[in-house]
Amino acid sequence: MTREDLLQRLWPDTFVDGDHNLNTAINKIREVLGDSAENPRFIETLPRRGYRFIAPVEGTRPPMPPEPVNTPQAPAVRPVRWGVCVLEF
Repeated sequence: MTREDLLQRLWPDTFVDGDHNLNTAINKIREVLGDSAENPRFIETLPRRGYRFIAPVEGTRPPMPPEPVNTPQAPAVRPVRWGVCVLEF
């Protein structure tokens, strides 16, 4: 992905110091993954062009939505209203 594409997707309609922000973001991702620019296992730098994800990607099935659980509905509860009534005898 080119640097320009990454900058546009990460910071659309925003003026930022793109090179600095992008380098910082890529370095943080590399740190979390235990990767390095000198010996990349996940993110390869393409000089003056951008970055490439180089690790193998395994496909998985999307998670199935949970099945609905039929639980008994609680009866509706009305709020209690208190009042005072004065009767004349």
